[in-house]
Amino acid sequence: MLGSGSIIMIHELRAKGKSIRAISRETGHSRNTIRKYLRAEGIPERKPHPKRGSKLNPYKDTIHEYINMGIFNCEVIYERIKEEGYTGGKTILRDYVKQFRPSKHIQAVCRYETRP
Repeated sequence: MLGSGSIIMIHELRAKGKSIRAISRETGHSRNTIRKYLRAEGIPERKPHPKRGSKLNPYKDTIHEYINMGIFNCEVIYERIKEEGYTGGKTILRDYVKQFRPSKHIQAVCRYETRP
């Protein structure tokens, strides 16, 4: 997508009477790109793309069951959902389980020093 400065320049060159081909040569963009920005009123908006579902989505209920049982080991969860037909990888599973893991609280220790 071109910046607003480039789009304004394209419209100014067209207003001066230059052809699409001449504008294309001058700016270095393709003729189709030049046409697209000349036809659009102002700056064209991007088309929204549908979000693709994750391979993990059908197994999230099962994963939550294991998490509720206290199983946070991704290797164990991976092997169990793999038996159910999961074809994804371990990394996506680790990233998903990470947010449900309890944080590690390290208890503070008070140092006690003695004379030699």
